[in-house]
Amino acid sequence: MRIRTEIKKKLKTCAFSLFGNPLRINWRIRKINEKNLLTIINLHKVSFYDDSSYKALNPEILRNLILFLKKNFEITSFYEINKMNKSKNIKSSKPKVIISFDDGYKNFITEAHPVLAEFKVRANQNLIPKCVDTNKPPLNIALQDFVGKNNRNIFQDIVIPGYEWDKNLNKIQEGIRLSKYIKNQTCKIQQELEKNIIDQIGQDLYKFSTPMMDIFDIKKIFSFYDWGAHSYSHSNMNEENNSFFKNDLKLCDDWFQKNLGIKPIIYAFPNGSYNQKNLILAKKAGYKFLLLVENKFSNTNSSIHPRFNFYAETNSEMRFKTLGSFASLT
Repeated sequence: MRIRTEIKKKLKTCAFSLFGNPLRINWRIRKINEKNLLTIINLHKVSFYDDSSYKALNPEILRNLILFLKKNFEITSFYEINKMNKSKNIKSSKPKVIISFDDGYKNFITEAHPVLAEFKVRANQNLIPKCVDTNKPPLNIALQDFVGKNNRNIFQDIVIPGYEWDKNLNKIQEGIRLSKYIKNQTCKIQQELEKNIIDQIGQDLYKFSTPMMDIFDIKKIFSFYDWGAHSYSHSNMNEENNSFFKNDLKLCDDWFQKNLGIKPIIYAFPNGSYNQKNLILAKKAGYKFLLLVENKFSNTNSSIHPRFNFYAETNSEMRFKTLGSFASLT
């Protein structure tokens, strides 16, 4: 198993080096600019390895990402695009890129903020109000942390209704699989699963969890970034009804106005899960930028923005993914 993993790792490194060669990089950058495409890079955790089965972006890779973007792109923000669209002044000699973070982990202020501030990069951070208030990550993330930081005989003793542990998977694979199972449930079912797990292991569920930023952390760096909502409690909106979603929009709006004194205009759908009615309702509620995932390029004139889910272990992988991997340039 270890030999197979090493072979895959080497093949992966060779592939990223091949597709991240200077000729292809320059060609992709030129085409992205010619087509006036907007690249939105979606990040989450930034930290050194902490044993979680949810891999975080190494801070050094983030630094090299910023250096690469500064050289080849115009780093902008949603608020800046909003201003440019109003003035009709959106042309640039370089393609535009936005750096967008989801969830609001504590390592954003401890690891990402120093790098972003050093290079004067105004990123977007999308918060989950419930996670800010409770200082607990979403259930699927807590479980990925728990799986990665505990022995198999500990986490496989937990009975999770509807889920079967797979002894053939390593901890990274098991954590990803479990996370996918959890986040594709409704909010109500997730609450029931959380209660069921806590009944078995108590607050040990959150003992190993990645800390979240609290309101004091956010206020310290508030002026540096564009802040958006990532739903009130990280719910999968395609699994919920319209009433649930409308209430979620109101909860987010109320929380942002009460705690940060702003009317949020950015809404990032958790897990990229949404339906067309969600988009209509969010626009009606005053959200100007609706963020999806979909791993496609966007454009500055749209209010609905696909993003590239971003993670890289090497600089060659970082460059390859920054340029949209194999995404269409049309």
